[in-house]
Amino acid sequence: MVTMQTDSLISKRAEIYRLLSLMYKEPGQDLSLFVHLFKETLKETDDEALLKISDEMNDIFADENQSLTDYEIEYARLFVGPFKLLAPPYSSIYLEDKWEVMGRSTQTIESFYQRGGLCVQAMHSKPADHISIQFEFMYYLNFKLIETGDLEYLELQKEFLYRILTHWIPKFNAAIQEHAELAIYKHLGNLTERFIQLDYSSL
Repeated sequence: MVTMQTDSLISKRAEIYRLLSLMYKEPGQDLSLFVHLFKETLKETDDEALLKISDEMNDIFADENQSLTDYEIEYARLFVGPFKLLAPPYSSIYLEDKWEVMGRSTQTIESFYQRGGLCVQAMHSKPADHISIQFEFMYYLNFKLIETGDLEYLELQKEFLYRILTHWIPKFNAAIQEHAELAIYKHLGNLTERFIQLDYSSL
């Protein structure tokens, strides 16, 4: 059973998932724009924690204390390597006892993508269990929900949140909080975990 939502609310949820997906990709010159769009999208929320985090993220760019190179180095250090991933952005690392490239959890995630109508073979930009791909999937499901009005897309979102996102995002954020040196990624991790909690409870 899912809660009916207006197109306006669905659009806002879709935009947040789109921005989260972009924020977990390699940072570029538009990083500050994404942070600003977060604030604009969240300004009508009544959740004080999300608003506070969004304000703090915007304050970072208002101060202009960091360069793009700083963000690129931090992103690589946390999420890429080359030697040790400090905060791996791959759900299978948190959902399985032993990480495998195509483990059970990744196969489960791919089955969700297929149920949503996506061609797994066409997704080459990142592994299926990468956080940005999972958030792109949630954006896609919201888009299809608005386009078709089919509540099956809402049911699929709630199941994906319950079986996948709510299980690994808190652990992922804990790793970010432990290892991040720049405040922007600490705030992003907290915003991500808080939004996932709220989104699941709202469906």
